[in-house]
Amino acid sequence: MGPIPIPASTIETTENGEVVRRPNPDFSAWKKSDCLLRRWITSSLTEEVLGLVVGNDTAAQVWKTLIGAFARESKDREIMLTRKLQLFRKQDKSVTEYVTWFKAICDELAAIGKPLTDEDK
Repeated sequence: MGPIPIPASTIETTENGEVVRRPNPDFSAWKKSDCLLRRWITSSLTEEVLGLVVGNDTAAQVWKTLIGAFARESKDREIMLTRKLQLFRKQDKSVTEYVTWFKAICDELAAIGKPLTDEDK
C-alpha cells in the first residue's frame, strides 16, 4: 500500500467572485488517522526507545526512525543466532533440552522477522 500523501491543510473555493481559504476536510481526517496511528505505535515503546522518536511529527516519521534504529541491530542479532545454530552440538544434552533450545533460537529469529525455512530446520 505505502504512505498516504499529506493533503493540503486548506482548500481554496470561490464564493461571490472571491477566493476563500477553508480548512480541508481531507486534511482533518488524515490528521486524526495519523495521530491515532502515532499514539498506537508510541504506546508500545519503552521509555528508552520512545526517546528516539520524540520530535517526529507523523506516524511515517516515527516508523522510519524505528526502522533505522533497529535494522542494524536485527541484522547483527540474526548473524549471531544463525552462528549459534551452526556451532551448537547436542553432546550430552537430552533430546528435550536440545529441541527446547533449538525452538528458542528459531523463535528469536522469527521475532526479528527472519524465521528459518522448513528446509533450514
